[in-house]
Amino acid sequence: MIAKLRCGAQALVFGNQYDGPPMYLWGDANPRITDVVTTVLRKGDTALDIGANFGVVGLVMAQIVGPTGKVHLFEPQPNVAQYLKTSLLMNSFSQATVHECALSDRTGTARMTVVDPCNLGQTTLEIDKGYGGPNAAQIEVGIEEARHYVSALGLAKTALIKIDVEEHEDVILRSLTEWLGAARPPVILFECRHEGKVFQQFESVEILKGLGYELMGYDLKPAWKTRLVPVGNNESPAGYDFVAVLWGELDEDRRAKLKAMTGRP
Repeated sequence: MIAKLRCGAQALVFGNQYDGPPMYLWGDANPRITDVVTTVLRKGDTALDIGANFGVVGLVMAQIVGPTGKVHLFEPQPNVAQYLKTSLLMNSFSQATVHECALSDRTGTARMTVVDPCNLGQTTLEIDKGYGGPNAAQIEVGIEEARHYVSALGLAKTALIKIDVEEHEDVILRSLTEWLGAARPPVILFECRHEGKVFQQFESVEILKGLGYELMGYDLKPAWKTRLVPVGNNESPAGYDFVAVLWGELDEDRRAKLKAMTGRP
C-alpha cells in the first residue's frame, strides 16, 4: 500500500506489517518520536536513521531537511530496503541514501533473526539471546563496523541520530563512541528494552551519559501531546524509547522548542 504520511511524504508499506496499517490510516506509527524529529531538524540538516525499517521516521527526516540536507538510512533487510528505496524515488528524495547493511562492531556478514514475521522491525542480530525460538526464520545480511563506516561518510555537523536496532544499540554506540565524542550530535533517539533490568546499567545508557548527554523519556500518559521527562539516576522509566540531549550543542531556537516539551522554562 502507499501511505500518505503526516509530513506530506509517501511511503510504500506492507499492509500486513506492524507499522503498515498505522502509517496508511494515520500517517504515522511513532508520533512521539516524529514529534521530536520535527522539533529538532531544519532544512539543510544532516541526520542518520539506523534501523530505518519502512522509513516511518527516515522519510520525515528527508522531508524536513529538503534537497540541501542529507539523510542516511540504514536497513539491512533486502526486501525492506528495496521498499524504502522505492519510497525515496516516489518522493524524489535525492537527499536520502539507503545503506543496505547493519551497523555493528565488525565488517562482514551475519545471521539476522526474524522474531515476528508480521513485524519486520523486530528482526535482530542478537541471535544468542534466543529470540523467536529455535524455528525462527533467519536471513543473512551485510554488516559494517559502525565507527569506520560512519566516519567514512564524511558527514557535516549531524543534527540528529535515531537508533532502533532491537537490543544491538549497545554494540553500535560502543563502536561509535569516539566519533560521537568528536561529532557531538545534539540529539540521539534510541531504544532501550530495559524490562526486568536496571536501566542505568545498560551500556548504551552509560556511554551516552559519559559523553555528557541528558537522558529523557516520554511521558506516556498524554495521548495527543508529546512530553519529555528527565530520567533520574535511580529511576526505572516507562517505555522503551528515549531521547539523549546535549543542550549546549543546540542553537537557541531548537533548544527552546525542545525544552518546551519538558515543561522547563
